[in-house]
Amino acid sequence: MTVMRPDDVLAVLSRISPDGGSGDIVTMGWVKGVVVHGDQTGFVLDVPHHHAPQLPDLKIRAEGALKEAYPAITPRIVTTTHTAPKGGAPKKTISHGTAGSIVLPQIGSILAVGSGKGGVGKSTVALGIARALQGQGQRVGLLDLDIFGPSLPTLLGALPPPPLTPEKAMIPHTIDGLTVQSIGYMVDPNKAVIWRGPMVMGAVEQLFRDTAWPALDILVLDLPPGTGDVQLTLAQKVSLSGAILVTTPHDLAMADARRAAAMFQKMQVPVLGMIVNMAFFLCPTCDTPHDVFPAGGGDGLDIPLLGRLPLDPHGDALGPLFADIAQTIQRFSN
Repeated sequence: MTVMRPDDVLAVLSRISPDGGSGDIVTMGWVKGVVVHGDQTGFVLDVPHHHAPQLPDLKIRAEGALKEAYPAITPRIVTTTHTAPKGGAPKKTISHGTAGSIVLPQIGSILAVGSGKGGVGKSTVALGIARALQGQGQRVGLLDLDIFGPSLPTLLGALPPPPLTPEKAMIPHTIDGLTVQSIGYMVDPNKAVIWRGPMVMGAVEQLFRDTAWPALDILVLDLPPGTGDVQLTLAQKVSLSGAILVTTPHDLAMADARRAAAMFQKMQVPVLGMIVNMAFFLCPTCDTPHDVFPAGGGDGLDIPLLGRLPLDPHGDALGPLFADIAQTIQRFSN
């Protein structure tokens, strides 16, 4: 079988001209961030604003050219547009659905799990919450929105890219009854995703819109850390039922958690509470808790405390704690 490389993708796409002239979409700089993963390829098709009406046709032509050259491959194309205001740098916008809300009528509640700082165990907590809700009889999905550092493939194991419906919607994977979706299933895990903000938001919107989500009671969103474009756009476009913040007891993480809470409150997203992760170390031999950070860390944030999770090498203590947290979340959702 012929092995496809990013240069091969560019070679095929360089045959496509937007207007039948001598220029092509590659030399014009409209193709960005090409990745190849097995029989999958993905890239951003970013065109000037005045070419936006051509985007649907260009996307179809790009898919057709790639399928003709490599019949076994499946293209994943994120589309964006940009416009250059007078006297300024190009201002970029997402070409599909920028002004509209993302509506998923088959999903009951959408819960965002965020953090002000990375490295606090947010993705592990999001998975623990999703599993606990599932254990209480809920139909649950988990969407990994950390485009630069997707964690689901690490937490749940590597999986092939999602298959497509006849309408080319992605069918999310199901692992032990949990519906999961992540860009990590579609990009090379050994290569960095080097995309600017508009490209990231294009990918985020397509993970929502172009996924064939089943009927779910709750969709848990594993957000990237911080208070950037992803959080702000979701708060504006998605009807979030609430947000949960994850922090460690460390002063720096707590300071960032305050900023994250303020951002959600400003966007009128209810902050359901906070989870303090790595609150203490549970000794596996003496079963005695030891404070890793100053005792009481995580207090004083004026946010309801949903639970304190220990550093537990075996994870035995986490199940009941996540179950209690899930019950609290369901009371907010109902």
